[in-house]
Amino acid sequence: MFEQMTHQGKPPAAVILDLTVPGGMGGRETVARIRDMDKNVPVFVASGYSEDTAVASPETFGFTDSIEKPFLMDTLAGMLKTHLG
Repeated sequence: MFEQMTHQGKPPAAVILDLTVPGGMGGRETVARIRDMDKNVPVFVASGYSEDTAVASPETFGFTDSIEKPFLMDTLAGMLKTHLG
């Protein structure tokens, strides 16, 4: 979806990825593909696994920041405001 939106000239302002997607591509793999296309778009990782290194050190994996699930809308809004203005 990111690639399609970017090619249509309508890249997203930010991306939020789940760290783990059973049977699918998880956040680590997806952020690597996004970074190949766009180094600057904010990409956030969401996970219920707070002990995971991608949540503890998101920048190490190419994420802009992390948010632990379940999260409140105010927490999400604060994170987006911090990084998007």
